[in-house]
Amino acid sequence: MALLFDRKTQKEKKRAMMRKRLRIKKKKPFFKKPIFWISIFLILILAGISFAIFFSSIFKLKEIEVLGEERIQKEDFKKFLEGKIESKNILLIKLDPIKNEILKNFPQISSVEIKRKFPATLIFKITERKEVAAFCQREDCYLIDKEGIVFERGGGEGILKIERENFESEIKPGDRVIEKEILEKILEISKKIEFGIEKVSIISEDNLHFKTSQGFEIFIDPQKDIDWQITKLKVALENAIPKEKIGDLEYIDLRFGNFAYPKYKK
Repeated sequence: MALLFDRKTQKEKKRAMMRKRLRIKKKKPFFKKPIFWISIFLILILAGISFAIFFSSIFKLKEIEVLGEERIQKEDFKKFLEGKIESKNILLIKLDPIKNEILKNFPQISSVEIKRKFPATLIFKITERKEVAAFCQREDCYLIDKEGIVFERGGGEGILKIERENFESEIKPGDRVIEKEILEKILEISKKIEFGIEKVSIISEDNLHFKTSQGFEIFIDPQKDIDWQITKLKVALENAIPKEKIGDLEYIDLRFGNFAYPKYKK
């Protein structure tokens, strides 16, 4: 009797184990799992965002703002941009190529910053070149900035004129016609000379001729101590050159030794 009971118990245990295994093997359908619906939700969100970016008119370029312009014509600048902007979606517009095209075609502009203003505006903040002098070649003069770069024709009254001896190259806007270091020294010397300076001739890297409003020239070596050369000029004008003789001067050479060397017209 006991043996029969043990056999029944063992059979029941086996059936229970089989039912348990079947329950384990029976998996829940994937579409009933939370992760499935979360994935669907995320896909729908991404699809909506993609539609808004690529197909919706929300980010379609509607306005171009230009800030900082003085020399260039704003409307001409906008027309140029409209011809260069291929994509009308501000998120897809490549800014660096546009910036390069602006600097290439508008030599009056030294730098440009482009910003996106959502949802549909591009802002162009430009910095224009400021003239510090005019570079002249025979009768033609061109405005140059502090970098020595030509950006447009010009050179009327009240602006320092600079020429370079034996300079025959064709001048185009955007060209550098004077090294920045030389230009800085020319501007520095022009401020320190008490006479008005009408024109500066670059003879060589160590020989600059400053034509004064009094009619005579001053020869200076920009490679040497400029302050010392200006001091020699002041001493000569105060002690060695009579005021009534200034009109007879041809030039004063400050490049050598401890003294200024004046030469009078014959």
